[in-house]
Amino acid sequence: MRVTTGGGAKSGGKGGGKGGGKGDGKGGSENYDAGYVFMCNNATQVECEKRSLFGSGPGDLGKMVKCIKPATQIFLFNFQSLKLLGVFKALGPAQMDIVKEAWGGKFGAQIKVTAVSNPIASVILERRMTCGTKDSAQAIFHRPAPGQYHD
Repeated sequence: MRVTTGGGAKSGGKGGGKGGGKGDGKGGSENYDAGYVFMCNNATQVECEKRSLFGSGPGDLGKMVKCIKPATQIFLFNFQSLKLLGVFKALGPAQMDIVKEAWGGKFGAQIKVTAVSNPIASVILERRMTCGTKDSAQAIFHRPAPGQYHD
């Protein structure tokens, strides 16, 4: 699992994505205009789900703190299965070593998350996406019609 430099989802290249999101902060309906994608593989996905914790390399902590706000939509993308899971929201700010032993200490920039809905929605993407910040203009997926979500 890692977060790269806000790569553009459409081009697959590196570029600036908008960070953060807008919400009313009152616990009601929130207006999201951006999201943040964490990457995982089959093995690290299990630990992410078990701990309700997403992580990245220590060099990504500053970007995580800057870009992940209370109203930011957070997703987990498994690059082996091409499954995008979400939506999650942060339970607090990103910090170093919230759970030091998570992922064998490899991903120290961490954030606790919770699922926005239960069950967690997932969709299989046609191609690999980059990780980092995303805005609606960078999305390579569209909300599927009811019944098209995967478990």
